[in-house]
Amino acid sequence: MNATEAPKLSPFHPLIVAIEIFMATIIMSGLTTTILSHGMFRLFGGSLFVFGGFLAAFGYNSLSPSKPRQAGMVTFLDTAITIGGQPVVVGGVVFVVPYLMGIITIDMDNQEHKIPIEVITGGAGKAKVPIKGDIRLILRPDEDDLLDYNQAGNSFAKIAEQLDGPVIEETKDIVKGMDDLEVSQAGNLISQKLEEKISNDLFKQKKLGLKLLIVRSDFPRPDEIKKKMRAVREEEYERLAETKDSGTITKIARQMQREDAIQYLPAFDGKGVEDLTDAEIKVVDNEISKAGGLLEQKKVFPFEHYREKAERRRLIRDGKVQVVEGVQGSFALSTVPPK
Repeated sequence: MNATEAPKLSPFHPLIVAIEIFMATIIMSGLTTTILSHGMFRLFGGSLFVFGGFLAAFGYNSLSPSKPRQAGMVTFLDTAITIGGQPVVVGGVVFVVPYLMGIITIDMDNQEHKIPIEVITGGAGKAKVPIKGDIRLILRPDEDDLLDYNQAGNSFAKIAEQLDGPVIEETKDIVKGMDDLEVSQAGNLISQKLEEKISNDLFKQKKLGLKLLIVRSDFPRPDEIKKKMRAVREEEYERLAETKDSGTITKIARQMQREDAIQYLPAFDGKGVEDLTDAEIKVVDNEISKAGGLLEQKKVFPFEHYREKAERRRLIRDGKVQVVEGVQGSFALSTVPPK
């Protein structure tokens, strides 16, 4: 069985088996006496048979054969029966003594609990940007702690909601000081720390009877932030183009080509060129130039296109050319006449 898979529960608990044997004995004794005896003994046998049938009919419980991971906690006078400190829990088809005993049904399947959250990113010297995300917890009732689960309400949604506040506060504490890019890339770190906090602290403080299986955190970088960051980088390229030499123009053009390329590379989603390591830059350059790559797919322009674009920007800033509107809304460069 997979470690995250809920256990399949057996109907053959010693207590339940003893009750079922008792019922079967009553029914068989009554039937035998009825068949083989006469007079009062036959009447007694018939009564015994009917009584055994009554016990079986009204004590019958079927815990959904289509859901083998549905648990039945056995009760006596509405109180869970425990043996050695553990409740009597069964699955499948069982028989109990009617009216005196009962079954509390508990769904043991894995379930997801989603917690929406908004954090304020940034710290000293960094822009403070709100970013929305969510924390997803995969949980199920703890088969070793079903008493607490039942006492907490035996409702997955209501019990799991008690984790919302502590998880939100812990998440905000984890991302404190990070900027929006760092938060969007820190999913594994956030998940790991939350898992430790929930398992080691929250579950000990709150007797919820839950077992934590998986934590997933997702803070996608908002599209408007991506657009703003791209506009900021465009402006930076233009300012550099004002004063820098040909070598810098070449560097700017290469950055502009990479900027267009990473939009088509999911591995670098949310990143700008300035966020890339040297190794990642090599990967991007390879994706541009390789056979069948972004250049051949015409998803990015040839390098000379970006170099000319960078040079035009410098000329426009220097006042050496101007932009004029052409046919059908197109634009062209025109030399500025001398004064």
